[in-house]
Amino acid sequence: MREIPSQLVSDESVVAYRSWRIELDTMPDGRWGPSLVGGLSDVRWPTIELKATCEQRLRQGREHPPAAAPALACSCGIYGASTPDAGFAWEFAGWPALGATAPTVLTGRVYASSTEYRSEEARIVGPLEVRIGCAADRCAKRADFVVTHLGIPSSSCGDHVVDVAQGAESIGFVREFAADLYARLEDRYGLEITPG
Repeated sequence: MREIPSQLVSDESVVAYRSWRIELDTMPDGRWGPSLVGGLSDVRWPTIELKATCEQRLRQGREHPPAAAPALACSCGIYGASTPDAGFAWEFAGWPALGATAPTVLTGRVYASSTEYRSEEARIVGPLEVRIGCAADRCAKRADFVVTHLGIPSSSCGDHVVDVAQGAESIGFVREFAADLYARLEDRYGLEITPG
């Protein structure tokens, strides 16, 4: 069972390591754009900064005021791992099709356990390490994922399964998609992007 960080360590700041899955949303201009989404919480990060709220209090009738997040008697707060290697392991059982990790400064009240922190506020400081991989039905190498989720018209890929082992065309597509994804993430979040 996961140990909930409960020892107050700081009213200043702590560097922790966060992970997100990257979801592709339709932006106001009709084009796709990437969003960083927490793996356990499903909270979208619209910018590089986030303030904790207690969703559990709202769902389960917990008894603490909203301003108290993270509350000692609750598991609410913004989580971060204490080491870079643990940054993704605790968020996901396996890599999502599109994922990212980054150092994140946790501020306000910060609680710790032996492996992670939870805080009142967080700011992604980067660089944002982005991984493009495979995760069951959300595989970036499957044609239906490419058509449905990446917004590539079916006429440009047809029934072709995008598989880097199939040659230069596939490798070119993946590289082109990755470059576009990195540029859009950098534009939205203002962080340096590195491939994972």
